Amino acid sequence: MKIVTRQFDDLTNTIKSAAEEAREQVAPYMPETQQPQQLFDLYRENARCANYKIRGEWTRTWSNTPSVAACADECMEQAGDNCNFFSYTESGRGAGSCLYSIHGCRLEGWGGGYKVYEPLR
Repeated sequence: MKIVTRQFDDLTNTIKSAAEEAREQVAPYMPETQQPQQLFDLYRENARCANYKIRGEWTRTWSNTPSVAACADECMEQAGDNCNFFSYTESGRGAGSCLYSIHGCRLEGWGGGYKVYEPLR
């Protein structure tokens, strides 16, 4: 049993050494790991995008997204350059609520955990 254990340990060490050597040889050719770029900054707390009318039509979009990053993506995708702000809450009854307007967000003071974010371009 001791012989098998020692052979197993020797084989394991050989594999580890070969892996380390391969990593050292490949490392100069591998791209540097980059942090994901954040696409928004917190602008204001206790506020949200207000609902307002243009030619009698309400303008605010209210959707449910799994994260503030998903809300940012949706706003920028749907509103394009008009995505000046978007709001999101992670808590309370409205948790996951994403608010923005394709005509541009106008801010209103609001509690309930809402925060307003500004997209970075």
